[in-house]
Amino acid sequence: MKKLITITVLLISISTFSQDAIGFSFALDNKLTFIEDDSGNKPFTFDGTFKFTMQGYQKKLGYLQIAAKYEFADLVGGEFHRYGAELGYVFTYDNFGLMPFAGYGILKREDFARRSWEFGATASLKVFRNIKVISSILWTERTDLRQQFQLNMQTGIQIDIKTGY
Repeated sequence: MKKLITITVLLISISTFSQDAIGFSFALDNKLTFIEDDSGNKPFTFDGTFKFTMQGYQKKLGYLQIAAKYEFADLVGGEFHRYGAELGYVFTYDNFGLMPFAGYGILKREDFARRSWEFGATASLKVFRNIKVISSILWTERTDLRQQFQLNMQTGIQIDIKTGY
């Protein structure tokens, strides 16, 4: 946990003087929202991810994005918590963005906490000046389950606030 906090503070302090915007996003797991899964979680099981993002200045192809995130799921086998940080590059074209990313975090379930890697991509579509619809596909290392990596999809909304620093 100390390593995660140190890395997060370092990334925040490095990007503080070169950010164009900060953002807040909320996304729900697509599968748990609509259908029952193999573990017995019923439709409309809450699995939400909250993110705080810091965006670099727009360059020719896009911009760098750093995020701190928290995921909570109310699962049949107990509450699931994941705290993490991710780093990606958003390739932009008009109102569309595509960001491949990698992340690292701590997964907490019941009485244990373990490290967890995450890799994926997020597509975004700007619908208003500061509001985007986002959809992500993720491969998360689930150290609490027998399988190594689990495929997930999330859809949500992101609100950006221009800082101009």
